[in-house]
Amino acid sequence: MAVLQILYILAIPALVLKLEPKVKAIQWVSSVMVCYIAGLVLANQSFLPVDTDLSNEACGVTVALAIPLLLFSVDVPGWLRLARPTVISFVLCLLSVFVLSILAYFVFHETLPESPQLSGMLIGTYTGGTPNLAAIGRALKVEPEMFLMINSADIVIGGAYVPFMFMLASRVYALFLPPFKFQNEENADADDSEFFMSLGGLPSLGNLLKGLGLAIMLVAAGVGTGELVPKSVRDPVVILMLTSGAIGLSFVPSIRKLKGTNALGNYFLLAFCVAIGSTANFEKLLASSTIYLAYVAFVMLGSVVLHLVLCALLRLDRDTVLITSTAAIYGPAFIGPVAMNLKNREIIVSGMASGLVGYAIGNYLGLFVTWLLS
Repeated sequence: MAVLQILYILAIPALVLKLEPKVKAIQWVSSVMVCYIAGLVLANQSFLPVDTDLSNEACGVTVALAIPLLLFSVDVPGWLRLARPTVISFVLCLLSVFVLSILAYFVFHETLPESPQLSGMLIGTYTGGTPNLAAIGRALKVEPEMFLMINSADIVIGGAYVPFMFMLASRVYALFLPPFKFQNEENADADDSEFFMSLGGLPSLGNLLKGLGLAIMLVAAGVGTGELVPKSVRDPVVILMLTSGAIGLSFVPSIRKLKGTNALGNYFLLAFCVAIGSTANFEKLLASSTIYLAYVAFVMLGSVVLHLVLCALLRLDRDTVLITSTAAIYGPAFIGPVAMNLKNREIIVSGMASGLVGYAIGNYLGLFVTWLLS
């Protein structure tokens, strides 16, 4: 039975990734949510007994592999050399979500005793996305039901914000921010649809194996280091070791340019979603309060407004502010579509780099905020 459970956890993400380009329902719900639901189905069916301990082990392994694979392509020095407004705008994103996460604790902590963990997870989420949420949640040993509720709330609030981002944000932001100054005026009116569709490339099996091998080495080193510290702080230490080691290796050009490490990291992240879903109790999820929605909305929407206000005060341009906000909230995956919507290919590099830097910073900030509030 254990073999079938592991096969299920590994096969569902592959199937979802295969079907996602063809099935609009998956695109609409999101691959992350589909994998959570698949995990919940496994946990709450009566035909196959589920070993919760095995699923918990799978959670630890998959998120540990996902972290370095997603961070190998971070170009920190390159990001710091980007145009000054990009760096300033993204730093203001970090500051905004930091402030709102702290405020959320003071607003909700009497109702939600776990507010320190929630604020830590959300500051990770809105600096780098779901990978940080998964890593911080794992490091803090949060209950699977709480993790699923906060991530489900993030999907609901984040999903509701997407139509605004694509249909109205550029107009609303233009009321407060100056226009983007193109370095090459030919790009201002270019039809870039083919350019955006062609971003990326297919990785070779060799590159995937190299990336996976490096990730396994980092996991082994992190776990080994974790054995040297008290058990109470072992998981945070391992997560920070993985993050720091992967960032260190990203300074090696041959590793940073390996194609496919991001895709493989996303696969393991989806496997984590299936695994943690398979540990959750559906009745507890249904009984959970909508206060999680309020908590997430307070942090996310509040940080968006504060970021806009701060950028308006500094007169940063509209496109840079929007692309860095997108990078912080949704990560690199949304950069292409948002840049295409703005008809601006010049912000692609800065947006992608900001999203990847967010992956790197989120774990540190999230764990620090949890410690601070606790």
